Amino acid sequence: MSFKQLEIRPAARQDFDEASDWYRDQDPLIRDKFVAAVRNTFTAITQRPLSFPVVFASTVRRATVGKFPFTVFFRLNAELIIVVAVFHDKRNPIIWHGRID
Repeated sequence: MSFKQLEIRPAARQDFDEASDWYRDQDPLIRDKFVAAVRNTFTAITQRPLSFPVVFASTVRRATVGKFPFTVFFRLNAELIIVVAVFHDKRNPIIWHGRID
């Protein structure tokens, strides 16, 4: 099953932007690798969404972001993939749990 549309919720976009900015401040080349890794993760999710494990409330799945300590949390709604978080693995998961409708 392949989903064509990926919706990135504003909070997830903010997660990504903040992480991207942090990596840019450390080293612009690392930032570029991070952005590419997240994009690759989004592509994998759209191609094989059901291959990622369910981790919360029987509806949220997770996909790790390559060599970076980040996870993309998403849920499926009909033919739409909804990204609820692009989350650093050391952050408190209660934060993204509150984003689930």
